[in-house]
Amino acid sequence: NSADDTKQVVTSFEDRLTIRYLFEEKQGKSFAPNHMMSQTGDEWLLFLDDDILVDEGLLEAYVAGMHKYPQAHFFGGAIEPWLDQPVTGTAAFLLEHYPQVYGRLSLNEDTPMNVHGKTAYGANLLVRKEKLWPKAFQSQRGMIGGQRVAGEDFILIARLLDRVGEGWLLKDAVVKHYVSPADLKVKRFVEWQKAIGRAWVIERGKITPGRFGIAWWAWREYLRRRVKAFLHWRPWPTKAYFDARKDAAQYLGYLLASR
Repeated sequence: NSADDTKQVVTSFEDRLTIRYLFEEKQGKSFAPNHMMSQTGDEWLLFLDDDILVDEGLLEAYVAGMHKYPQAHFFGGAIEPWLDQPVTGTAAFLLEHYPQVYGRLSLNEDTPMNVHGKTAYGANLLVRKEKLWPKAFQSQRGMIGGQRVAGEDFILIARLLDRVGEGWLLKDAVVKHYVSPADLKVKRFVEWQKAIGRAWVIERGKITPGRFGIAWWAWREYLRRRVKAFLHWRPWPTKAYFDARKDAAQYLGYLLASR
């Protein structure tokens, strides 16, 4: 449901690529891939984000993976950060210790997917279409307007592993994901964690309100987590501090989404 110049940008490539523009009127990222899946009869679907740089050997790597792992029906690949300049300090700390926040997925070798280990991200995912189902992406998740509810790609992979079986991450199927300087700040880290908390409403249900419609006990729990983060603060970045900020931010997202 974009109102910008997306259509003009896409159609500007028509003389160089076999490309088709589709418009999805419902707001939310997950509606878009669901629409796309309903409009194609191709055997394999490759999902990529709009802020990535594709390695020249990406398609060859996926074809090689199909031959190497013929029993697999879905694949993912490495996602490395695409930076304007080298980062240091807190930015480098966040990128190293919380790579999932920035869509980073490093692979030293081909790795079978596991919901308790590594799984593919939606920025670099290949799936055999016949193994998908209508509305495979949950419409309650993903970027919806300016707010994100986490888990659309993880839930899809978890269901594929349960329904289809084997999926592989390929170390040579590489894309670079753009990470702006603004993304490598604490605010972005907190917002990403709040998106996980919003998803808890889907998984756990809303927090039960108390007297006057306010869940006082839940706000007390959030404050306890926030105080813990404050007590772990140091003038240099530490894992204990950011783990505590993560815990508090996730709970805050849950609280706000429960209202």
